[in-house]
Amino acid sequence: MAAPEPSKSERQTKGREFLAKRLTVWQARPQLKDWKISLDTAGQEGLRAGTIGNIHWDADAKTVRIRVLDAAGYQRPFKAALEDNEDSRNDEEYAVNRMAEALLQLDARK
Repeated sequence: MAAPEPSKSERQTKGREFLAKRLTVWQARPQLKDWKISLDTAGQEGLRAGTIGNIHWDADAKTVRIRVLDAAGYQRPFKAALEDNEDSRNDEEYAVNRMAEALLQLDARK
């Protein structure tokens, strides 16, 4: 039998704990050790329509602000929301790594 859905406040707390753990993984990457990365959750009203997150960065200041939809606002069951994050992470990580490599190669040509 499936576990019952957590309450809205439990979703928020567990979702933030999950994201905090993921953030430590990203901050441990050698290319990001000297960057300040912050992770916030937002309600759907704080995000552009049709999105579940956004990212803003300042390369000169080496800061990144990541905002994602709060788990309480996610329309799918809580477990599915976390699994979506894990499933999409591999594709996102691949894309970010390819973009970073391309930018580094362009910078090296200057």
